[in-house]
Amino acid sequence: MKSLLLGLGIAKIQGVQKYGCGKKAEIRRCPAILAYREKYIKLLKKVQNAEKTGVSKLLNFLIISKKHNSGSSSSKKPIEQVISSMEIHTVDLKIMWGLCANGIPFNVLHNPQFHEMVSAINKAPPGYKAPWREKARTVLLDECLRDVEKYSSSIKDTLFKQGVSIVADGWSNVKHEPLINVLAVNSHGATFMYAKDFSGVEKTGQAISNYLLGATEKIGPSHVLQIVNPTTQKIARRWEKRLKRYTNTSFGLLIVYTL
Repeated sequence: MKSLLLGLGIAKIQGVQKYGCGKKAEIRRCPAILAYREKYIKLLKKVQNAEKTGVSKLLNFLIISKKHNSGSSSSKKPIEQVISSMEIHTVDLKIMWGLCANGIPFNVLHNPQFHEMVSAINKAPPGYKAPWREKARTVLLDECLRDVEKYSSSIKDTLFKQGVSIVADGWSNVKHEPLINVLAVNSHGATFMYAKDFSGVEKTGQAISNYLLGATEKIGPSHVLQIVNPTTQKIARRWEKRLKRYTNTSFGLLIVYTL
C-alpha cells in the first residue's frame, strides 16, 4: 500500500526521449497529489496504521504466517502466497462450521479416518458431491460393516491361541442411555464384542456379575485370562465367589478392581 501511494505521489518517466521532443527523463511530484495534500497525508496515516496494527485478524494471521515461512524456499510470488493462505483459511472455516453445526467434537480432527476422508476428497474427480443419505444408510453402511467384521475376525482368531482379557465399563450413548460394553483385549489389539442397555436396571454387584458371566460364556471360559472392570473391592469379591466354577480352566481367572 505504501508503495502504491508513493507511486501516486511521484510521476516517473523512463530514460527515453518523450514523444521525440528531446527532453531528458526527470522525476517530479504529481501536481494532482500536491493539490490535495491534506487527503494524501490522511490516507498515508491510514496505511501506516493498517500496516502496524492489521486491518483484521485474518490479515495478522497471514502476515505472521508469511514471516514464519520466509526462510523456506518457495516458487510462489508473495501475492500468490497470500491468496493461497486465504483460500486454505476459507476451507478451514467451512470445516469448522460443519463440525459445530452437527455437534461433532474437535478431537475428530486428530482421527486418522477423518484425514483419510479429506485426502480422498482431494483426489476425487472434479465436481464430486457427498453421498445421499439413502446410499449412506444402506449400501455404504453395509460395506463398512463388512470391513469392520473382516478386521475384527482377524483378532478373534487369536482368542484360541493367546486368550483374552475381558474389559467392561459403563458409558452413555447419544440418547443418554446407560450402556455397559464388553471388549476382548490381547496383544493383537482390542475388539468390541457387544454392549447392553442397562436402562431401568439397578447396577448392583449381582446384575453386573451376571452380565460378565454371560460375556465369559460367549467368549469361552478357557479363553478368558482376566476380567477388568472399574468396580469396588466388595463387588469384586462377590464375583470371585460366583466365578469359582471356572477356576479349573487352563488359564484361570483374575478379577481386577480399579476403585
